[in-house]
Amino acid sequence: MGVINGLRCEWEDPSVLQINKLKTHAPLRSHSTFPSAVRYFAAKKNPREQYQGGLIRLSNCKWKFKLFQNPFEVPGTFSDTEFDTSSWDEISVPGNWECAGYGTPIYTNFVYPIPLDPPFVPPDNPTGCYVHTFDVDAAVMEGTRATLVFDGVDSCFHCWLNGQFVGFSKDSRLPAEFEVTQLLRVGTNRLAVQVMRWSDATYLEDQDMWRLSGIHRHVHLLLKPQRAWIADYSVRTPLLFAENATLRRGNGISGQLEGQKEHALRRGQGKKCGQGDLVSAHLEVEVHVEASNSLQSLQDMEVALFVMTTTRTAVQEPAVPVSVMTLVPGRWYARDTSGSKGNVEAGVGGVAKFNIDTAIVFGGLPKLWSAEDPHLYTLVLELRCKQGFGSTQSEHSASQVQEFESCQLGFRHTEVSGGRLFHNGRPIMLRGVNRHEFDPRTGKAIQEEDMITDIVAMKRAGFNAVRCSHYPNHDRWYELCSMMGLYVIDEANFETHGFDPTFVNNDANPACQPEWLAAILDRGVRMHARDKNQPCIIIWSLGNETGYGPAHDALAAYLRHKDGTRPIHHEGGGSRTAATDLVCPMYARLPQLKALASLVDLGEEDRPIMLCEYAHSMGNSTGNLAEYWTLFKSHPSLIGGFIWDWVDQSLVKKTSQGMPEGQEREFWAYGGDFGDAPNDAQFCCNGLLFPDRAPKPALLEAKSVMACLEFLWASAQGGAGPAPSSGLPGMSWDQKMRLRVLNHYDFLSSSHLELQWRLLVDGLPAQDNLGGWTALKPNPNILPRGAADVLLPFTLMDVMGAVRNLQGSEAFIEMRALWEGSEGLNGGFEEPGSPLPPPLQQQDQGKQDVSHLPGDTSLHLWAPKGHIVSEQQLRLPSLTLPARGLPGQGSKEKKGALSLTSHGGSGAESVLGAISSTCNILEAVSATEVLPVSATEVLPVSMLQALMSAFRSVPSLRGNPVGGDGNKVAHVTGKEVSKREPALTISYLSAGSKTHTSTHKPGDDVVVQGSGAQCVVISGKTGCITSIVLNHRNGAQTAEVPGGATSDLTGTVCQEETGGVEVLEQPLHPCFWRALTDNDRGGSGGTSYAARWCSAGLDRLEVSGDVEVTVVKSRAEEDSRADVNPVIIFCAWTLKPGQPPPSSPEGAAEPASGAGVGEMGGSHWFARDANSDTGDATTDEGGDDLCSGDASECKEVLSGQTEGYVHVEVEYRVYFSGLIGMDWRVDASRSLPSLLPSGLQKSLPRVGLSTALPGSVDMVTWYGHGPHESYPDRQTSALVRQYSKRVKDMHVPYVYPQESGGRAGVRWAVLQPSCGAGPGLAFCTSGSSGPMQMNVNRFSTQQLHEARHDYELELLEEKAKQLTYLNLDHKHMGVGGDDSWSPSVHAQYLVPPAVYSFSFTLYPFFLPG
Repeated sequence: MGVINGLRCEWEDPSVLQINKLKTHAPLRSHSTFPSAVRYFAAKKNPREQYQGGLIRLSNCKWKFKLFQNPFEVPGTFSDTEFDTSSWDEISVPGNWECAGYGTPIYTNFVYPIPLDPPFVPPDNPTGCYVHTFDVDAAVMEGTRATLVFDGVDSCFHCWLNGQFVGFSKDSRLPAEFEVTQLLRVGTNRLAVQVMRWSDATYLEDQDMWRLSGIHRHVHLLLKPQRAWIADYSVRTPLLFAENATLRRGNGISGQLEGQKEHALRRGQGKKCGQGDLVSAHLEVEVHVEASNSLQSLQDMEVALFVMTTTRTAVQEPAVPVSVMTLVPGRWYARDTSGSKGNVEAGVGGVAKFNIDTAIVFGGLPKLWSAEDPHLYTLVLELRCKQGFGSTQSEHSASQVQEFESCQLGFRHTEVSGGRLFHNGRPIMLRGVNRHEFDPRTGKAIQEEDMITDIVAMKRAGFNAVRCSHYPNHDRWYELCSMMGLYVIDEANFETHGFDPTFVNNDANPACQPEWLAAILDRGVRMHARDKNQPCIIIWSLGNETGYGPAHDALAAYLRHKDGTRPIHHEGGGSRTAATDLVCPMYARLPQLKALASLVDLGEEDRPIMLCEYAHSMGNSTGNLAEYWTLFKSHPSLIGGFIWDWVDQSLVKKTSQGMPEGQEREFWAYGGDFGDAPNDAQFCCNGLLFPDRAPKPALLEAKSVMACLEFLWASAQGGAGPAPSSGLPGMSWDQKMRLRVLNHYDFLSSSHLELQWRLLVDGLPAQDNLGGWTALKPNPNILPRGAADVLLPFTLMDVMGAVRNLQGSEAFIEMRALWEGSEGLNGGFEEPGSPLPPPLQQQDQGKQDVSHLPGDTSLHLWAPKGHIVSEQQLRLPSLTLPARGLPGQGSKEKKGALSLTSHGGSGAESVLGAISSTCNILEAVSATEVLPVSATEVLPVSMLQALMSAFRSVPSLRGNPVGGDGNKVAHVTGKEVSKREPALTISYLSAGSKTHTSTHKPGDDVVVQGSGAQCVVISGKTGCITSIVLNHRNGAQTAEVPGGATSDLTGTVCQEETGGVEVLEQPLHPCFWRALTDNDRGGSGGTSYAARWCSAGLDRLEVSGDVEVTVVKSRAEEDSRADVNPVIIFCAWTLKPGQPPPSSPEGAAEPASGAGVGEMGGSHWFARDANSDTGDATTDEGGDDLCSGDASECKEVLSGQTEGYVHVEVEYRVYFSGLIGMDWRVDASRSLPSLLPSGLQKSLPRVGLSTALPGSVDMVTWYGHGPHESYPDRQTSALVRQYSKRVKDMHVPYVYPQESGGRAGVRWAVLQPSCGAGPGLAFCTSGSSGPMQMNVNRFSTQQLHEARHDYELELLEEKAKQLTYLNLDHKHMGVGGDDSWSPSVHAQYLVPPAVYSFSFTLYPFFLPG
């Protein structure tokens, strides 16, 4: 190993875990007063700053720092007190030196950042040297024992105090504590720390994260009384439930097996159990006390135990402690001999044990802790001399009281039984998420404010659990989770994924080798030692992706013996080994979960099934989440899972690109942006939140599908019988509509929620009060995991009448649940012995709800009153209604309890129904405004209203047609239209010519022109509409309009001739390509969607051969309906891939390979089998299991005929008003001709149209899913309403640009300028096409695809001409998300290469200034 500067190379020896490091213990603070010990846990935040007790913080300040290339370069006198550091820099502690500009951050998933040569590390091992001076007062030192504590240092370190060697430590995520009493001086002290970036510990810390170095958690002194001190203590809360007369004790030895089986059987029969069935509760506390003198010094000591019910008001001192125990001295295991040179120096140890029946002490049963109802007490331990024990704090002399320690106390018990996970006797569902400790500016160094931000966001999004991936977190994290209510999986700092990336050589894992056994066990044992008393922890985890070996069995056995109240989690080795109490795969597909659940049904498995990771939220992802939650709810052994993961791990970086000289802009950086190698690019961006904690659309989806209240239609009972055409089974026309409300809480009733309803017609509220929301009366109180039917105050007939009155075509009942704050917010507290409140009564069921006893509601820590817990739409059936009238025929009518306001109206005072702030897009409009007959008879009424709203401020248009040619076209009230001469003419233009002809030749453009209203050009070379020019000069205000001429000659000619304004900046053309998402790249060996699309040339389709153009009807008919008789033009052509750019042999889409550019492979247990739901199998990184052979075989299969073709046919119908109808028939059946391996299915990214409009068109109003981004497999949270946004706000700035900003289920939309004059475009689906997928963006598909960071798009916006890009898709493939390294879109969300027919209607218009 060698010696450097007098130090052995302990960083390359796995047998050396530490030097002089003390045993790990529960967090200690050594409070000098009782109020300080209690108030620590009543503080709103940062209690260590207010009630620090015996802690002296040495961090949160600048330290001297210098980075050396390797430890050999560190001066040998660096640790001397006289060593000169005046020339050194200063660095913030805590922090990572790479985030401060020293060295290189490295992001890699599992490939080790150093050569895989354990236990050795490279000679060039960046070494950071820190020096800090601090002062200690003489008063503080008197009679004090001092320890130096480092909460977290990466990767290993040596330290010196005042020139003397203190110790050495590994394990970057747990405290390292050293005895320094004899080294500490009164006055100025000098602390020197030498940190190595790499060590043998690096091989055990191969987590998917940024590899960052330095002192990333706090450093402090812990001062305790030297005579005797509390060294550690453990708390257990054995609970006894009525159904299983077996006391579950903390040691895990819990009575009769038969009783447990019977208990599980009764649960399976649905008998309610839980806190209401609690028979007794005990409090067991074991206190370890050390003294530096003799056993006699311990015999003179005693420990008093207090249990406080804490609020933020003044602390009331108890009259007497709950219990007082005399120490039993001479217990060798209670003393810490670390660093001692002999038994005399080691001191002595003693133990005090408490076993308290809470019924006797409290005068009743305690409240239990759960994530939903996190009731906490504060446990206080007082160490004092026996003599003269007083009854109050004022009677305690300073010489008698040694110190106080305190912790949160939550009565809880978690166990596995009968294939289910029980907490406090009740089965629970885990709505979980994985979370790394990460800050985009400071890396691993996070502050309490960051923790609170995360917890509040998790709670508001409906999460009840978090997995500490993949290491123990800062100890304050657990206190906050206990306070606000989150279940926690505490995970050992142990991952070795890089040893066996594809899970084919398990023996290569350190867990299978004896030289690593001690280091592995040390990590799990110390995790338990620190965190054993945290109420929020319900599961211990042995690590992540570490294979399976004897080290796991040993660690699992240790934890089970030490703590029988928490199950063990271990995913490695197939997720079903003896080391785990839960079947806990990651990224299992739905068929695999069903198969596992069936094993429980067959009696072949008795453990619950929990996904430790699922829903890989990388970029535009997290599709299919609703399907997972439907399955979770279908089987009692499927207990939920933990989404991967919480927040994008992107670091802030600066660039001068595109900035004035001397200025820089910040952007989110990922792997490779710092020149780091190896790297896995943007694979660190998997969060539900952006790096700055701004929510992504995926977070809203998670909240929606996990919501604890669910609404369904319920069958009516009695009444006049079913309405056969209602579409609602058992629903009668004349009965009040009935809903079923499901309560998915495990412990809470619904009494803390207010339920509200409203009726939406065509996306707008039918009522005008408070956004249409009405409280449901009476408000139901539904038991946990229960259900209740509720009646809405109207019948189906009432609703259908309202829809008719509003001329609507679609209606929804919207339900939501608002938090009233009466229970479950953070755990109110009650004084011991206080009488219990009477039980709450269950509405309509006559049962007592004793699942919750209300407590102090002053601590509303995470949600304000009115917070929306659940919001859901129930679609009403489509009925055959009488033919609707034109707008303006609506009326106000009162039916039952509904007060309805027409969206139209016959008078000038009639206004649209009031709408909520979320959807406040349409203002009052007058029914005297006009639109062409063709529009009023083709476009949906709700869309017409949006158009009329757009024209509301144009006086010259009132009473005049939008076309503006002076002839009346139509009035929205249905006035008769005047007869006129044919209004449309057709001419032809040859390439390069400005002369119109009446004879069509192949390749000529077709020009359809009205009498001054508009000009539509259809290209003879592409078959596409290349220009729509509106004449804004005749009959309307004239204004200078941004935008203007297109590059197309014909469009320019039309503009010159008509003096009009161009609507289209790019042709309206078929589109079958999207900017690749991260999930599109998932696969290897050419199996990803991205590789298949690029091989097929979907990104470079162009017209092949001649375009067939046929004018079916060349003139509008001369009758009174001239405006509704269009010119009809038929076009047909074939698209084939063009030549790929020279730099990209496989197509412009993939200029290089690697994560973020090429394919991304990966592998996980239970992600290796074919999946019938997706039609796709998953891939292993480095291998291609899809092909039942090697990678070359797979590539050979995919390298056959890869390029196909698409045949397109379209019929255009052009009306005088400018309305354009389009019927498309797309034969894409040969677009993806490659033969695929078994298990893969073909899919196109989209089938639709694409164009661009002038940049002045910067506002979009639509009726469909929103307001946030949604896709076919991620739209549960995006409710169907009318919305309006600026175009720039439609973009979702994913760290790695990709397809984004789409809106699913769009019925119609209107694009217009937000202010000033300019063209606009309205469009809708027609015929049987169904809703469309819409994307409106400032950036083109190609720009999104080519960019590597969002700031690059910002540069384009700053430099290039601004356009508004529009995609209208008949079909759009889902985004997937089961994982990101294999094709993961479920079959129902694919777009198979086939024949598609669809229809769109366009209505271009001009808004004068």
